[in-house]
Amino acid sequence: MKNPSLVTSVLVASFFCIASSVASAEILFSDGFESGDFSHKQNGGSWNSIEKVSVSTAQARSGKYAAKFHFAGNTDPSADAWSELRFDVGKLTNEFWMQYDLFIPTNYKHRNPSGPGNDKFFRLWGSDYNDSEKVGASTFPNGGYSSLSGEWDDKVLGLTNGGGMTAYPPQTSVAITASDVGKWVTYKIYVKASTSSSNGTLKIWKNNTLVVDASNKINNYRSDEPHAYRYGYILGWSNSGYDQDTDFYLDNVTMATKESDLGGVAPMAPVLSAQ
Repeated sequence: MKNPSLVTSVLVASFFCIASSVASAEILFSDGFESGDFSHKQNGGSWNSIEKVSVSTAQARSGKYAAKFHFAGNTDPSADAWSELRFDVGKLTNEFWMQYDLFIPTNYKHRNPSGPGNDKFFRLWGSDYNDSEKVGASTFPNGGYSSLSGEWDDKVLGLTNGGGMTAYPPQTSVAITASDVGKWVTYKIYVKASTSSSNGTLKIWKNNTLVVDASNKINNYRSDEPHAYRYGYILGWSNSGYDQDTDFYLDNVTMATKESDLGGVAPMAPVLSAQ
């Protein structure tokens, strides 16, 4: 005969093991927009500024909703466009992971204007947008599609707070290609802050393939700034602009301090059987 108290003890122990695993997760903030708006909050994290972005049912990677970034078209080749979603993860972290799905519009075209043609891909900073330890990446025109490069404020150039950011190699030519239009692409980003004794790191993956690897290259340490990240945004200002209205869709966003938590799903309970 099975011992009921033994079975109960096994179940209780398993429950607390699972609960402990979930509680120790390093997820900062995640959202699939299934609330139908931008009201979701998690672990102190939230969306904190929304410019020309809405929640839509027109295109979703999973569930019913996704965030829609609307870039207004203009046939004037010097006209810019803007659509940006900002976030606050609620605390400073010197290592930051982010993963999301991005739908590339079927009419996507990265123009090559006579002036700047770079379009913001993401940004991260610690306390103030003008922090020199801000990092990010932008896309650049590449035959109607886009290459991608990491960007940061290089202290070797003597730049000061608010001095701007510069794109640095390596640069990938496969950020957005003809084969991506009309499809969902998964991007994963890793940033480690620089310190007084070591350079920081920026890595970007596209569909699980590493496409930007600036390991130990971010040398933007400032003694008067937090050497960590809390705020940021996805997409943003388009210096190239677009000929036509161009809409991207964002889904399944997860921000974490560990790569293993990017899935954002709690561990499954083990199947238990009493012997």
